[in-house]
Amino acid sequence: DPKLMIFDLPYLMPDYDAVNILLDGKVGKELSRSLEKIGIKGMGWIALGTRFYWMNKPFHTMAEVKSMKIRATASKVHISMTKAFGMNPTPMAWSETFTALQQGTVAGVDVDIHSAVSANLHEVAPHLVLSGHFYTPHLFMASAKFMDSLSPEDRKIFEETFAEVQKIQRSAIHTGEQKLIEKLRAQGVDVIELSPEARAEFMNAGKAIWKDFDKQVPPSLIQQVLDGYKAAGKNY
Repeated sequence: DPKLMIFDLPYLMPDYDAVNILLDGKVGKELSRSLEKIGIKGMGWIALGTRFYWMNKPFHTMAEVKSMKIRATASKVHISMTKAFGMNPTPMAWSETFTALQQGTVAGVDVDIHSAVSANLHEVAPHLVLSGHFYTPHLFMASAKFMDSLSPEDRKIFEETFAEVQKIQRSAIHTGEQKLIEKLRAQGVDVIELSPEARAEFMNAGKAIWKDFDKQVPPSLIQQVLDGYKAAGKNY
C-alpha cells in the first residue's frame, strides 16, 4: 500500500507523544488494516525507534554538513531528504556501513540507536547527533487465515496479549533510547543536541519534501495526522 510511505516522511512524528497519537489513532489503525486485501492482518504498531546521525565528523548546523557523504538506503524519500539537508546520499548495504565509516568512505549514517549500538557504530562514528528526523514503527502482522482459524476465545487471548505486549515493547524502546544515550555519553561518545534554531532548520527542510510524494501519500492523509495532533493538544 503506497500510503504506508507516510512513515518514511521526515519529522512526521517529532517526539514520543506524536508517535503514540498517530500509531494508536484513526490513521494508524486504518493503515494497520491496509494489507488485509492480501491476507495479512495488521495487529498494531510496535517500535524500531528514532533515527539519529552517527558521524565520524561532528556537525551542529545544516551548513556544517553540506556535501558530506552520508550512507543512505535505496528509499526515494530517504535520498530526497538527505539531499534536502545538503548532504550527499551514498546508498550502500547495511553490512558495508561499519567498514565505510571506518575507512572514511562516508562521513556518517542515520540509524536507530539500538541497531547502532548492536553494530558498535560508536567505535567508528563517535559523534551522535540527536536529529530525530525519522521514527520507524513496525507493523506486527499475522496471517488472516491463521487468525480466522482460531476459536473466538483463543482469538481474544491472542489479541489481548498482543495489545499488552505492544505497550510494553514501545515503552521499553522509548525508555531504552534515553538510557542508551546517557550510557554512550558516559563512555565518551560526543552526544550533540541541536539548538532549537538548528533543529527547526532541519525540520523545515525535511517537511518541504512531503509534497514531492503526494501521489503515494495524499495531503489529506497527512492533514488527518496533523488534525489528530491538534485534537490531542499538540501543535507540530
